[in-house]
Amino acid sequence: MRITSVALFASLLLACRAPVAEQKVGPARAAPPEVTYSCEIPYDATFADPKQFDRQTAVDIYSWNTFIALNWPAETATKGEAPCNLQNGVARDCDKPLPGGDYGPTVWETFMPDSAVFRGDEKGAIAPPGWNCPLEPLPGCESVANDAAAAREPVLRMIIKDANSAHEFLQAGTFAPLIDQDGSFVRYEMRINRDELEFINKNKLWDSNHHTADVNFQPVGSIKNKTMGPMEIKAAWKVLTGKDQRERFHAREVEVAWPNSEKQGTYLCKQYTMGLVGLHIAHKTQNAPQWLWSTFEHVDNTKGEHPSFRDPNCDESKCPPNVQPDDPDEGWNGDPRLKQSPPTQVAITKDSAATIPHQSVQLNEQVRRKLAAIGSVWQYYELVSTQWPSVPYINGKPAPVNRRLTLLNQGAGQRPTFLANTTMETYLMEPDEEEGENHPRTSSCMVCHSIAAIGGTKSADFSYLLREAFPAAANTNESQQRRRELSRVFSLDTSKGGQPTKAVPRND
Repeated sequence: MRITSVALFASLLLACRAPVAEQKVGPARAAPPEVTYSCEIPYDATFADPKQFDRQTAVDIYSWNTFIALNWPAETATKGEAPCNLQNGVARDCDKPLPGGDYGPTVWETFMPDSAVFRGDEKGAIAPPGWNCPLEPLPGCESVANDAAAAREPVLRMIIKDANSAHEFLQAGTFAPLIDQDGSFVRYEMRINRDELEFINKNKLWDSNHHTADVNFQPVGSIKNKTMGPMEIKAAWKVLTGKDQRERFHAREVEVAWPNSEKQGTYLCKQYTMGLVGLHIAHKTQNAPQWLWSTFEHVDNTKGEHPSFRDPNCDESKCPPNVQPDDPDEGWNGDPRLKQSPPTQVAITKDSAATIPHQSVQLNEQVRRKLAAIGSVWQYYELVSTQWPSVPYINGKPAPVNRRLTLLNQGAGQRPTFLANTTMETYLMEPDEEEGENHPRTSSCMVCHSIAAIGGTKSADFSYLLREAFPAAANTNESQQRRRELSRVFSLDTSKGGQPTKAVPRND
């Protein structure tokens, strides 16, 4: 009798239920994002539930997918008529799995370097070469460039020209170098993708005389429209020596250039085998008009038996951590033949902006196991985190990035609030003891880049690269103004260091 009643009640419920065709069906949720180990660069981050507030794992998966795709082997075969017959930004062997070991160049290493985009002097700017054109050799460095051309490899040129000086070894924000345990400067390079270069060319932004309006970098990365949008890559490299385990690094032969003091307007160059130790990836997308900021590091930077930037056997009293070097009286000239001392003792202290959040730790372990199984060199790299806007739009417009977040005014609500890479924000990654997590000196990609401007007050859309445009970049006042702005943001006098340094000729 009981079974019959239950069955009757169930049949009544079914009879009262609306026909399937009349039910309101919500929008189908996207499939949860996953690491794809593919050569396809994501157009944007994807979210299974658009209303989900905590999307950290989703954006971290986006970062790993972007990292793997950008580090896919690049096409090096030429196409078409010389000289502009390269195939920059194109991956090869997309139908095959990610190869094991190391290789070069990668896709991002064929992107356009900033030194090729922004050229000229105080007299005026020079238009950049086409996307698929080879780089012109620096005056005095023809032999090094010819060697790279003969090997059909893009030149990794360690130089940034600003106020007629080379400062590719100075970190953004503090204008101080990072000195590794062997006494060499870490070297930095910047590259942009084709979408950003074409926007710069269309609007002639390589000429500072055209910096008369806000920059918007349209179209942005969009899954719906299948547009990539602007991407900027910043890499940190260290000179590899016999003490380093080369098989643990993505390594390349790199052209290091520094000004020739005996002949103005020319450079001295030397090739070095360098290993990648840090990688920033910035990408403006539909879901992140404040850009997505992904930062990766080599696992041996501060950990392991032989860290690149820390002496585990040196006491803090003798090797205080994260102390900014002070340049000698004659200044740093970037000559790699000199050995700098003392080395920088880098440490990730409590509440550091370079601390890897627990979500990223778990994902890193999963991905690195997979990469280790195929014997890939990328198993020795890890994601620190991805900074993203939890509130990308307010009233249909990109939300402003607030330097300090309050309960009632989150602005774009950057998550995590702070983020740093030990190789690029070495001296800005620690919180202040008095003000804790809200200290303005602590590194935040979105906060720092939100003040990037051109032409005095015009928005540069989070890109400091446009500040390298000539003729303004040849003006010493321009560099001094940039330093004053960053000093104001970080409440730190970036023109002064703390630990005196000295340099002597190498005998190795």
